[in-house]
Parts: sequence; structure tokens; C-alpha cells
Amino acid sequence: MDALETYDWSRLVHAYGEATDTPDHLRRLVRDDDAAWEDAIVHLHTAVTHQGSVYPATAPVAIVVAGLLQEPGFDRPISYSWREPQPVRAHLLDFLATVAEGTEPDRSESELWSIYHNPRQRDPDEPCDIETPAWAYDAVMGCRSIAPALVDPVLRCLSDDDPRTRAAATSAAAALCLVPTVSSRRAEIVAVVEDRARDAATFHERVEALETLDCFGGVSRSFLFDRHPGIQLVAAFSSSLAHDPDSSSAVWDAVTDPERAAVWYSDSRALPATIGWPNHLLHQAVGRVANFADLLPTAVVVAATPLHPTTYKDLEVLLERAFPEAFSSGDSLNNEQRIFLRVLLDNSSLWESVPPRASRELDVSLALVGLPPDHPSLSVIVSS
Repeated sequence: MDALETYDWSRLVHAYGEATDTPDHLRRLVRDDDAAWEDAIVHLHTAVTHQGSVYPATAPVAIVVAGLLQEPGFDRPISYSWREPQPVRAHLLDFLATVAEGTEPDRSESELWSIYHNPRQRDPDEPCDIETPAWAYDAVMGCRSIAPALVDPVLRCLSDDDPRTRAAATSAAAALCLVPTVSSRRAEIVAVVEDRARDAATFHERVEALETLDCFGGVSRSFLFDRHPGIQLVAAFSSSLAHDPDSSSAVWDAVTDPERAAVWYSDSRALPATIGWPNHLLHQAVGRVANFADLLPTAVVVAATPLHPTTYKDLEVLLERAFPEAFSSGDSLNNEQRIFLRVLLDNSSLWESVPPRASRELDVSLALVGLPPDHPSLSVIVSS
């Protein structure tokens, strides 16, 4: 808290003007008071940072927040606005992640200088760009300069007792890893996150760590052979392994097993959180499977499943693979197409007492591949 006294807050600004109110908000953080914590955290997320932007007051505040992360009371969960309850420490880590992201790490220093100091480089259709204040460049560079000092406080939170805090620390570490001034620590951060992806206590944490590694383009092939099939799939979905033959095998093994496919629709926990609904997995599969016949066993399971929140999206993916070229009058169905459509027609939950909006989704999906959207006309084609 001594750092508060080293700044002239009247010469610093946040999203709403002079930052003279900011020290009081920060002092509220050291009270054992939920309302005071909530008030301070809201100030961090709406004034000290705002919609991804940073301000001259942001860097000094980030230094103070990083120094307070280990306060004993910060393991107590609180909620504000629409956010889910999580420990105060996790909320503060989210703020530090926003600070790191606000440094615009994908731009070089010269690009930032050009954008913020040369009006001709700004987008004339964006009046906010034209009105960018003179301090904007300095605010970004100020946050870049203090980013290395945030790394160790954030990494210490990776061993926190609360999984929500560990997840927030992983996200903050990932954001810091991309800041150019933290480049000397990047390999160390990646190694720490990879250890979490291997050894974290819960599957959800392992998935989050893997997704973070993918942001660095650093998912190791070894995860394709992990003890957990869900982790194998998450690794297979990573951009860095998208073209790896073993990655395709992991997706292939998951999507061509009819019994496993049936479980997707009865138990949402059967798929990793990062994959979510079956259509995400099906999208991955159809991009890696040349022959619809190989997908037919799973396609039949999907077509026969009682109406499910993602059924129409799943069917759309499979219809596009079954009909790589649109069906037209006079065409004949091949055997796999006929089997798939016959099961689809027999699934009464897709045709009877279906809400209009959902019905339109199936109509559009069928029309996109040249098939009639009504049951009688489609039955004629399948029976011919």
C-alpha cells in the first residue's frame, strides 16, 4: 500500500477522469468487508480498465494489486454484477489479465507509436480513434513496463487452494506471457502451465491449461496419448496439432464409435468442456474424414436420437458431409445417403410437434444440400 503514496493521482486519469478517487478504492481492498471489496473490484474493471483499454492510472494500480494478491482474506468468494461468485483473489487476477491484454501485445512499439501519434494512420471511420488522447500511447507502454513485475505474484497463485483462483492465475499468466516485455520469462511460464496440464487435480483445470498452451502454439504431442481420452481430444483440437496424423486418430476414434456417440446426448459430461456440444466434435471429424461411409454409424445414432438442444446443428454438419454436392432433381441417392435419411425420417421427434423456430433450422439444413424440407417429399426421394 506504500506505493499509493508515491504517485500524484491528480496527474493520472482513468476512464472517467482524474484518478483521485482510485487510492480510496484500493484502500478498500485491505478491509475485511465484502461490500468494500465489491466496490473496489468494480472500480478496477470499469474505471482503471474499461472495455479492454488501459489508462495512465492502470500501471500504478496493477503494481498495487499484484502486491496485495496474497492477502489472507482474499480467498473468500464474492460476486458482483452478473459474474459468478469467486474468490477476491481470482477477481484481482482477472483484472491483471485485462491489464496484460490492454498492452496490445500483437503490435510492435513502432506500430503503437504510429497508431497513437499519426492521425493519418487511424481509421477515419472510427471517430474515437481520431480523438485518441495524447496519453494513450504512454498508458500502453506504462503497462508494458510493469508487466514483468506482475509475473511472480501471478505464478504464486497457481498453487492456490481454490480451483477458481488457479484458473484465473492460468489465464493471467497466459496474458502476461504474450506481452513483449515478458519475453524472457515466456519459456518458464509455458513450462509451468504445461505442468498444470499434466498434473492438475481436476480434468477441467487440465483442459484450461491445455487451451492456454494452445494460445502459445505449444501443445505437446504427448497429450495425444494422455491417460484421459478427453485430454486426447482437447489436444487433438489444438491449432498446433491440427494436422498431426495422431490428432486425426484421436478424433476418429471418438467420432466413429456409435456407443460413445449415443452417450454424448444422454450425458453432457461425456465430452470435455472445451468441446462442448457434439457438433463441435463432428465439425472436427468431417474435416478429417474423406468418406461419409466411415461416419455412417455415428450419423445414424445422431439421426435417431430424440430431439436434443444441438440436434439440428449436428445434423447440418452430417448432411453437408453426406452431400458434398447438392442433391438435384433426377439424382439418385447412394446407399449411405439413403440409410441416413431413412433413419432421419423415422425420428418422429424431429417432425412432430416441433417448435417453429427449430423446425426452420432443419428446413434450412435440408435445403442447403438440395433436399426438400417437408417429410412427404423427402420420403418420396428416399423410397424411389
